[in-house]
Amino acid sequence: MAMSSFLINSNYVDPKFPPCEEYSHSDYLPNHSPEYYSSKR
Repeated sequence: MAMSSFLINSNYVDPKFPPCEEYSHSDYLPNHSPEYYSSKR
């Protein structure tokens, strides 16, 4: 249960490090910083 909970929490919401690029591009990075957006890619 601990392992499942950890995995679910990691994929659900973790501001320290986004699980995947799609997640970071969608929620982690706001739309108000296009410069950082381009810089990251």
